[in-house]
Amino acid sequence: MTAIDKGLFTPVGIIPKVRVTSNDTTADYLNNKVVEGSRIGKNILNASVNEQLQIVIAEVGGVWVSCNRADGNISVLSPNLYLSPTGHSTGAPMANIGEAQLLLPRDITLTSMYVYSATAPTAGQTLTCQFNIDGTPTTSLQVVLTTGVTLLGATGELSVLQDQLLCLQFTFGGGMTSANIKFVSTAYRVMIES
Repeated sequence: MTAIDKGLFTPVGIIPKVRVTSNDTTADYLNNKVVEGSRIGKNILNASVNEQLQIVIAEVGGVWVSCNRADGNISVLSPNLYLSPTGHSTGAPMANIGEAQLLLPRDITLTSMYVYSATAPTAGQTLTCQFNIDGTPTTSLQVVLTTGVTLLGATGELSVLQDQLLCLQFTFGGGMTSANIKFVSTAYRVMIES
């Protein structure tokens, strides 16, 4: 085996390629040797110049907001209440949005929300659960419980950037004045670049 075969140097006109191990029988460009998977992707940066290969890893997670009260309910007793999307609730959503907001440490993409209420809205009533970002309710990923509905979910994509404030917001409509929420479940995706 020559020094060229071992990849120790590159004579003029020969384009170097990589091998995964010394046992690899086929040398190829680095981009072709890195394989994408269900949570791993790749991007070529600076195409046709000083190219770099960026590896992107998606972290998938979820948050289950439930209650530790004896009756198992999160009581929503006011037309606009907020709930922190982290961990377990004490059973009392906050009337002040500032108490519920979570400062995000990195960018995330929310992908679903499911709400289960012990009480269903009656004729003409609605209970809306939506994400609130930096004090503004969003409608791109929300759940609206209507007459007779106690469990409902929504899927989609809602991007929330690092350092934005996030919470869940419950809003009543049609004369509804209270609800007992059993749980709110959300899923999210985080892209980690390395």
